[in-house]
Amino acid sequence: MCPYCVGQWVAGGMALGQVAAPRTTRFVAATFAAYALADALQMAHAEAMPS
Repeated sequence: MCPYCVGQWVAGGMALGQVAAPRTTRFVAATFAAYALADALQMAHAEAMPS
């Protein structure tokens, strides 16, 4: 399964979720955003540490 195909399905689900259950969809989107931020900060920290 390619990540681009999965991304389209997730985006479609999120778009439908905004119509059907906006509050729950916003919560899920905020959770994904927090996870992405934590991952970016962890990668930046790993790059900043000496080898």
